[in-house]
Amino acid sequence: MTHAPRNSTMPAFDASNDANLDALIATAQGIAERALEFAREAEAYARQRQALPTFLTVYDSSGFVAHASPPSTPIRATSAAKRKRTASEASSDRHALRTTLLTSHSALYFAQEQADAACTARHALHVAQLYSDEGVPDLAYEHALVALDQRGDLSQREHLDALLLTAHACRALREYSEALTHLHAAERLAEATYDHARRDAAALLRARVRADLGRAEETHEEVLALLDKATFPATPGKAYLLLGETTFAHDVNACEQYFARALHLARDAGDENTERAAILGLARAALHLGRPAEALPLATHAFRLAECAAPEEVRDVHLVLSRVHETLGDAGAALTHFKAYHHLDEQVRAASEERIAIARDAYRAAVRNRPVLPARPAPRAEPLGASVVQRSEFERKFAHEFARAEHLDYPLTLVIVDLADLPPTEAQRAAMLRDVTEILADHAHGLDTVAHLDDARFALLLPGADGEHARLLAERVHAEIRARHATPLRVGLCDDLTLEDPEAMLEAATAELAAV
Repeated sequence: MTHAPRNSTMPAFDASNDANLDALIATAQGIAERALEFAREAEAYARQRQALPTFLTVYDSSGFVAHASPPSTPIRATSAAKRKRTASEASSDRHALRTTLLTSHSALYFAQEQADAACTARHALHVAQLYSDEGVPDLAYEHALVALDQRGDLSQREHLDALLLTAHACRALREYSEALTHLHAAERLAEATYDHARRDAAALLRARVRADLGRAEETHEEVLALLDKATFPATPGKAYLLLGETTFAHDVNACEQYFARALHLARDAGDENTERAAILGLARAALHLGRPAEALPLATHAFRLAECAAPEEVRDVHLVLSRVHETLGDAGAALTHFKAYHHLDEQVRAASEERIAIARDAYRAAVRNRPVLPARPAPRAEPLGASVVQRSEFERKFAHEFARAEHLDYPLTLVIVDLADLPPTEAQRAAMLRDVTEILADHAHGLDTVAHLDDARFALLLPGADGEHARLLAERVHAEIRARHATPLRVGLCDDLTLEDPEAMLEAATAELAAV
């Protein structure tokens, strides 16, 4: 067994070539395995010859090994049973074994060092695939950056930096999706009430009462029965606060009692938010019942409590104070509070729109820069396995993705693959269809959908992919299928979202297929 010395040549590092990375890792692992095998053989031979037992401790001494110098020529260890040695050769053997063992450790250290360089590039590639993975912690980004700084001598640092930027953009995509979910929830809440704040609307939805406050008919007991006890485990005053809101439009006297009860319970529980909302509710009720003089101190007290509250809550207090002063004939104070209300309302709206705009821009940037990643290995599927959907399921998903792409203004591309000439036998056809299924599934990531439309035709739906990206992907799929089977095939695609419906996109892709 001949050992490769420390200065053995390694494959040139090129992070942009995935095949070179695999070759580099394989070579480094091979050297490490040979070094360990050689060290074990040397150790066994030393024990058989009863050589110096103490030098074997070097086997676990990484610091000593790191500074070891390899011999100019490799030394081959042979079994003690192969030939007899004279006593005068024992000392030479011990020296050779010590040198051989140090050489093995040097090769192992060098192999690990080179493998680390390749693994750094591999790790950055994995980070770039985060857009198709879920639940990846932020530690992945930090680890990649640290590894990149430690390997500052890499020739492809710009490539790794670009991959990390892509990963951050894909993370922004997920944040945009979350912001969009909150936006849709806020829109539903805004439609649920007349002009109430979103906080009140959310409480109404949690209580599962009617959204139209003017037609609320639930009694005290019915609303309490609808309340989810787990929602308010420590603040029972919120239940009466909800009752006051639901009865405000048709029974102000009852709602005033509920607000008073909510205030009492909130003070006992030390819930300042519910206390402030209950006081403001009492002020609104007093104003509605024609008692503005009584409503003024209540609204003023709520304003003092709202000094550290969220802007939307302070906005609501200003609106009530504006109406109270207007009723009392104090136009100056009413105008001051109304201006404050208007300013806060614009501020809240602008902040919300800014967050949505930032998230939407990040999402579009991530979509534009979405790389064509190398196919990930996948287990071989059963005949047209679970990763491939049939036509009915494909049509349902296509309609859903088409509507979502139109609503969110992001690209959507449909790729059609048609096998022009299937093999004559059933077994050959089944094998070919399985291969095509496997290739398409390998290139599908995240929300992509692979469908079997008919005997010889497949579809690949790519949400978020523009025509350029889809064409590169189609060329790669075409090349891989032709590499396995010599049968002629055609590929057509469509990314025109200005068409009327998904069926029109399918017809356009089929028309391009016929023109190939």
